[in-house]
Amino acid sequence: MLVVLQRRGLVALDPAGDRYYLTTKLFEMANRTPVIARLTVAAAPIMADLANATDESVHLAVLSDESIIVIGQVDNPGYNIMRVRLGARIPAWKTSSGRVLLANLPEDRLEAFLADHPHPDGLLPARLRRELGGIRRRGYEQMRSYVVKGVTNISAPIMSHAGFAAAAMTIPYVDRHFGSVPIDECREILMRAAADLSRAIGGTSRPASASGAG
Repeated sequence: MLVVLQRRGLVALDPAGDRYYLTTKLFEMANRTPVIARLTVAAAPIMADLANATDESVHLAVLSDESIIVIGQVDNPGYNIMRVRLGARIPAWKTSSGRVLLANLPEDRLEAFLADHPHPDGLLPARLRRELGGIRRRGYEQMRSYVVKGVTNISAPIMSHAGFAAAAMTIPYVDRHFGSVPIDECREILMRAAADLSRAIGGTSRPASASGAG
């Protein structure tokens, strides 16, 4: 049990002895939970309206270490549902949510992430910075799913008051044979919903300078 707790950064071994002590990560988690609770409460009606308007499911994710965690999920009203499990933990580099969150980090935090968590496909940091810069300028990411064929992920940031991403709202878009809302229209609806949620949590619609503090 101690080994697992140590791997997760919750406890550490005192280098001067053989005793374990609690790290500050528990404190950080405890202080982050109310923020997540407020975020999910504010997001629920906006995500429900988004799912109804697009007939696509939608989920909300935050960054945690090298992964994203899905903290909100709403199914579309139709018969065919493509959903991501609530509580799922997925490597950030393999998701549009993760790339949107990374693109909207303060520069120092992004550099630390690039140093600590290299891309699994060996992409160089310079290329990753260019790609993330493009996402930041566009205000969204649209990419084919790494996991499911035929699904295109569309993701937009939820901006904090400091101008950096607090979360990412994502539609795993499924293009059906009949009745699908066009993907470009879905993207526009998603971006309006993300802006609404950003305002609801006291955030801003404009990204801060990448070199600013978060």
